[in-house]
Amino acid sequence: ISFSALLKIEHNGKYLLIRNKLRHQNFGPIGGALKYFSSAKSFLDSIDFESDDQHSKTENNKLKRDLRGFIDAKYLFRLIDWYEKGISRENNCLHRELKEEMHEIKLEQLLPNLNTPEFSLVRKIYEKPHKVSGKSFLQFRIFRVEEFSSDYMNDSIILDELIKSEIENSQLIWVTSDEIRVGLDSYGNQLGAHCNYLLSGIKTLPEDRPWTPKK
Repeated sequence: ISFSALLKIEHNGKYLLIRNKLRHQNFGPIGGALKYFSSAKSFLDSIDFESDDQHSKTENNKLKRDLRGFIDAKYLFRLIDWYEKGISRENNCLHRELKEEMHEIKLEQLLPNLNTPEFSLVRKIYEKPHKVSGKSFLQFRIFRVEEFSSDYMNDSIILDELIKSEIENSQLIWVTSDEIRVGLDSYGNQLGAHCNYLLSGIKTLPEDRPWTPKK
């Protein structure tokens, strides 16, 4: 299971993507997994939640408490019900993800423009449980696709700054909707299958390779 948020940034018919820090050949929307709070531990223990945190040691614990891991299928509806209540977890991880990712791609100069971003929900995606190639488990994911609110964009220069930064930063690219649909841009960069959710609630590409090495 994985519960995440994606940031839709569109300009002149193109969408901003960032290089995946763990799959360097792939680009995807800014965003990441929501985190659960310590107060959720008793509930997660009751459904035998097993966190998929094998990367946290190499990522300085940045992935600790991500809502990404494994449960028995019989507990799925209990987990979804807990998630929908919005308690003991992040309700929006994009404030944190934006700042972390700007640090990682060395665009700290943009951080003063990201102190109080406001977001609007574009769509929520509930993927059906589906087989993962080469794995014995099924995968279920929820995505929140959000964008900067119109009021924030009117009062902020962040879009102009991102457009200028992409010219000199190989970690950012702007792609068209057609490139997203085929999963490849004109320079040969691979685009994650979940990029389709920036366009609609339907994924048109095969699944990316699984996140976890677990069988």
